[in-house]
Amino acid sequence: MRYVLTLDGGRVPAGWPIEKAGMKGAPVGRAKASFQHPNYIVNNGRASAEDVLALAQKIKDAVSKKFGIQLEEEATVL
Repeated sequence: MRYVLTLDGGRVPAGWPIEKAGMKGAPVGRAKASFQHPNYIVNNGRASAEDVLALAQKIKDAVSKKFGIQLEEEATVL
């Protein structure tokens, strides 16, 4: 997700609530949220699909808990 809509109809980059929820650089296995762009998940070498999916869920849960925002992935996971 690139942008999150605000209550007043504005937009903020999705990385902002991810960072404010404390997830910037958060790891799961060999995957981590980027420090530069926290809405990107980085493979630090041999991250499994399970690592990536678990981190995405961890990020979504943290943002939901802090802001009540439901993030959705841009990429489709089959």
